[in-house]
Amino acid sequence: MSTKKKSQPEYEFFGPPGVSVLIFALPLTILALTLYCGPHGCPPQSWNPANLPFPDFSQISFMEYMKTPFLVYVGWILFQVCFFFLLFIS
Repeated sequence: MSTKKKSQPEYEFFGPPGVSVLIFALPLTILALTLYCGPHGCPPQSWNPANLPFPDFSQISFMEYMKTPFLVYVGWILFQVCFFFLLFIS
């Protein structure tokens, strides 16, 4: 009598939790690099860890500045959800 072991799926990027973190961490990393890097490099030459160069958002409205990237990001996530339901649930 031979016993068969159930095959465990092999996950990349630490499985579903790792992919979930990547979905949110990657855009935040790109946003941080865009905001904190200067024209002469990253980090700017005047960068000091004691004085982090926080951007001044008082001059612009957040939704005016980030509306299009936010809508593209949410649209992409919804697009992926639709494909999931079409391919794996049906």
